[in-house]
Amino acid sequence: MKKEEKVKKKKARVLLLVFLKNLKGKCGIFTKAEEWDKFIKDNLLPFLHEFEQVIPDNWQEKIKNASKLKDKSKKAIDASCKALQKNIKGLIKYLPKGGIFSNPWIKTLIGVAAGGGILVSVLNATAVTVNIFNHGCETIYPSIYSFVRIPGLILPDSPIEDGGTGIAQLPPLKFRVEAEQNKINLKALNMNLGFGLESAGIELVFDGVSLMNKTSEVDLGSSRIHTLDINCNL
Repeated sequence: MKKEEKVKKKKARVLLLVFLKNLKGKCGIFTKAEEWDKFIKDNLLPFLHEFEQVIPDNWQEKIKNASKLKDKSKKAIDASCKALQKNIKGLIKYLPKGGIFSNPWIKTLIGVAAGGGILVSVLNATAVTVNIFNHGCETIYPSIYSFVRIPGLILPDSPIEDGGTGIAQLPPLKFRVEAEQNKINLKALNMNLGFGLESAGIELVFDGVSLMNKTSEVDLGSSRIHTLDINCNL
């Protein structure tokens, strides 16, 4: 197993533990099919999408089938909730333990907190750092667009001037990066993180690799610290 794949499986496991804790606390509370469907859409489906490369198709199918309701009755909701718990437990056993998620503090967070708030705590605790360097560019103004508050996300608290450095914290997700001319967008799930640059002749280099004039994927979870060099020919 490749190192990157193993790391991602460990992350998937800890987030599943979080989800399972949340699910157990909510089973029996759902009274309408719409409530259950929204819970699955908001909490389970984004996870399956983000980690689809490390969760086998048979497990993906098991999890999705368990979450589907046979009808709209409360009895069907409760049955799906129990079936989903069973399958989530099975998937957790399949995924490897260890890494940062073996840290006793992380385990304590998962064990003592219930509900969606713990997911925020875990993502904040595992956020990675991106050091942004401005080499010869006009002032950079980071901005973000998202429908929801993103756990683990902290942008530089002030513009990044020429010769300056900004520090961003991001959740350890895989981002799709689109870099063209004077714009760079990082997309993951329902988040769109953008940097608008006023300078010409810009070269964007992430961890030593150019991002310009193409669509790339960067796995922030591959390291705790990354660098984004923004180079300009003024």
